[in-house]
Amino acid sequence: MAHIKGVCIRGCKGVNVPCTKECAMDWQLLDELFEERAAIMEYDGGLNRYEAEQRAAQCYGFKNKAELKATVQKGKQHDLYI
Repeated sequence: MAHIKGVCIRGCKGVNVPCTKECAMDWQLLDELFEERAAIMEYDGGLNRYEAEQRAAQCYGFKNKAELKATVQKGKQHDLYI
């Protein structure tokens, strides 16, 4: 299972589970899920894009979109050096 900031995003229905070394963050999945959730909140929830993105980031345990995107960027950089 993938965990992002200690929250399981695959199959555990959002149960808080501590990350372990064996559970590497999947930054691509995080980015895809974030974008999808923000779009749903915008179109189905009637939020403006900014608010939808901020709330979507918070759904995954981040303070805001900037913090989430910084984490995604670190993941990308890490993958370049593997």
